[in-house]
Amino acid sequence: MKNLFLLFSTLFPILFLQAQTDLSSLHAPPTQAEIDAVKAEWATRDHAAYNWTVLHTGTLLEGFVTEIVSHEVGGNLHYAAVRYPENYDPMGSYPVLIFNHGGASGVNVASLNAFREPCFRSFFIALPSFRSEELRTGNLAPIDYTSEGTPSEMDGDTDDALALLSGVLAIPGADPTRVGVTGGSRGGGVSHLMAAKDDRIERACIYYGATDHMTLPGLQAKMEDYVDNGGGLNPPQAATYTYGVQPYLDNTLTLAEARLELLRRSAIYFVDELPLPYQIHHGDSDAVVTPNNSQLIAAEFANLGITSPQFDYYEYPGAGHSLGGTNADNLRETFFCAISNLVLAIDLVEFQGTCEEKLQQISIEWIAIIGQSSNHFELQRSNNGRDWITIEFLDLSQSVNQLKHFIFNDLHFHNGKNYYRLKETDNEGQVQLTRIINVDCASNRLFLSPNPSSGLVTIQLDESLSSINPEQVRIYNLAGQLVMEKKLKGVERETIDLSLLVKGTYTCHFFTNNIWQTTRIVLF
Repeated sequence: MKNLFLLFSTLFPILFLQAQTDLSSLHAPPTQAEIDAVKAEWATRDHAAYNWTVLHTGTLLEGFVTEIVSHEVGGNLHYAAVRYPENYDPMGSYPVLIFNHGGASGVNVASLNAFREPCFRSFFIALPSFRSEELRTGNLAPIDYTSEGTPSEMDGDTDDALALLSGVLAIPGADPTRVGVTGGSRGGGVSHLMAAKDDRIERACIYYGATDHMTLPGLQAKMEDYVDNGGGLNPPQAATYTYGVQPYLDNTLTLAEARLELLRRSAIYFVDELPLPYQIHHGDSDAVVTPNNSQLIAAEFANLGITSPQFDYYEYPGAGHSLGGTNADNLRETFFCAISNLVLAIDLVEFQGTCEEKLQQISIEWIAIIGQSSNHFELQRSNNGRDWITIEFLDLSQSVNQLKHFIFNDLHFHNGKNYYRLKETDNEGQVQLTRIINVDCASNRLFLSPNPSSGLVTIQLDESLSSINPEQVRIYNLAGQLVMEKKLKGVERETIDLSLLVKGTYTCHFFTNNIWQTTRIVLF
């Protein structure tokens, strides 16, 4: 029979060539209409973190407080870890970093220990487990948790991580204007797509992530050969087969549907949506995620005229699917230092803002040690955290080597969120920027009385909130420790008993409609 087969194939080779799988239609370059369709569909996705719950609280190496949390996304229960900043103060302001893991076998919470460099110590760092995968909690919890849902590499993964971001940004002190994302391998691909989908991402640093499941050189031929002859696939190729090729050949998806499945996993076609600055690292000997994934997206940045320092691509000779022994981690830390609380050479002792509704002003107060070379301060305001105007200029030339207390009353603030920062210029023209603080007069709708109090406190909500249920109050001491948490009834007035707390000053955080408002209470 075998000889007959060989004879027949020799006599009629054309027939056998035509029988080979042809995936050219599936792997043709996407049209602009397809790209626009994916963008439109992305815009409809709900990335809220529903039913956010803290399951366990513990510490990682060097005492970083870390929570195991759950929330719902797309009807599935999702689990994650959130590491708090060092010396966390609920009244402070901290950048946020989402760290997306690689591989397909879940993630260890202990991987957060990798972020111990000075700049990262001031970040909230959140670690998602992707749907159907395990979050291994180590000593933080008595059990591990497996996120619900059908596996959806790259695409559903991105929704999981963006919903987690929404939950973290509801934590007091998390700064929505300083959000970064990083990850490697599968996590690198997810990070690319997060940055393309959501403009809350301010910057991204990617380690060897897949970028193209449609037209990557050699991909179509590899898929065709695999269908006809079997063999092995690297992880990005396996994702291409699982979510595009196989359902197309099985008639589970139409050609148009299968192409969109591949396109929505291919960040290279959405470079115009990526934030700047942007940084990519790849080893030139990586056989798991081949370096042409990063080389080609780097070429797209170059085609758009985007160069260093807005975009940087680092390729490491001899490095494979790991960047150990390279300078990548140091470059990543420097990259994220720009949004950390350590960016500043200005020696700030205090920087805060208060909405004074009765006076119809926002009071900005800061205490700073004025350096020998300091020339002047500019206090700047923004209504979106990106576009800034100078609202006060302060000459420092007569105040060097002094501890100075500054107060500025902003009478022309925006109705809603107002962002403030300080810009210091030295005698040589070098500029340093402070962290950003956020003051929201429109959302300051929580009133406590009496204040100071001996224990019984009436919480009064303004009428616009009284119909929203439930509300929640968290009370923190000045060390940033949660000392009380209570659900409210959603009525206009409600009394709570704080008499069991020791005398002192506390911050009271009120939550409703995914927004936290903060005020202080003094107990005597």
